Amino acid sequence: MPKGPHHHHRRHHRPHDDRLTETIRELVDIGHINDLDELARVAEEHEPGGEAAAYLTRECQNLPLDLAIDQLAGYRRVLAYRRQQELVTAAREMVVLLVPPLPPHICDLFAHLPKAVVLTLGGHDLPPHMRGRRGLTVYGPHEGRRLIKTADLVVFDAYPNGTIHARRELADLLDGQILKPSALLRAHMRPHLAPEDVEVDDDIRARIVAI
Repeated sequence: MPKGPHHHHRRHHRPHDDRLTETIRELVDIGHINDLDELARVAEEHEPGGEAAAYLTRECQNLPLDLAIDQLAGYRRVLAYRRQQELVTAAREMVVLLVPPLPPHICDLFAHLPKAVVLTLGGHDLPPHMRGRRGLTVYGPHEGRRLIKTADLVVFDAYPNGTIHARRELADLLDGQILKPSALLRAHMRPHLAPEDVEVDDDIRARIVAI
């Protein structure tokens, strides 16, 4: 693959970058990625078996690095949007358990669904954007075990760093002996480790998909 131009000034984070595209932009900035072959290799290292490396190899031949990353970012946004819409459609008939803190755009995807409920854990108050929603029932931590048993879809936040960390009270409930075998686990991946985070079990980590 051809060499792309490399600039040593610091690029600003693009508002629609996901974790992968933000990471590879930073690696380009500091000179750790200098051509498309290296770009594809790093994408594969960060998401083994994912579509990012294959997409770069297939669709970004002869593009400079900046354009290749922009094209990858756009492709991933489209994929993420389609997957979210498919999930929301499927979730209309599911018991959906929302576990704050969650950003408003994630709450808005699910809070209107007929079987959506909220579980507050770890002293986290209900965030302002989730207060006063008609038909949305909120439960405290004493109901956690009962709710997790009935959930078809659990939506929460987590921190990925080679493994996945979740807040301790939630991690205790993410137990294969408690969850339905068919339950879907979807996480909003935040960019920082929280003080109360613990590593989730390997069998649970394998079931978690970023949203």
